[in-house]
Amino acid sequence: MFSTEGSDAALVKGLQEAAKTEGAACAIIAPKISGVKLSDDKMYPVDEKIGAGPAVVFDAVAVIPSKAGAELLKADGASKDFVADAFAHCKFIAYNEDAMPLFKAVSIDGDLDGGCIKLAKAEDAKAFIKACGKLRFWEREPKVNKR
Repeated sequence: MFSTEGSDAALVKGLQEAAKTEGAACAIIAPKISGVKLSDDKMYPVDEKIGAGPAVVFDAVAVIPSKAGAELLKADGASKDFVADAFAHCKFIAYNEDAMPLFKAVSIDGDLDGGCIKLAKAEDAKAFIKACGKLRFWEREPKVNKR
């Protein structure tokens, strides 16, 4: 999952718990490898620095930045590549409302589909993790082939 300083701690924990329940691994990817302080003011370890852990190596991604974090990321090449690649490779993508500036920066904001699952609360993570069992959202492929 792609997180930034101030990301919603409840969503991060919800995704981690839902993944663990299904026997899936969950990695935190952030702009700095030194850790990320989430909305609960706790520091969380980071598994990969953005750019070092590209989206193509993950089965699915969750993009849950803070509002301020998304504003910074929308100008960052590695962050934009991460999101664009996840979409182009038909991965399931969980996201929060704050991710929209980043999605707009890579021109997918108008193309969000059934493989893009909005997380408003921690409980929403269960549906996302269940959907990931299909591995890819192949219905997107004709759309990305036209890009």
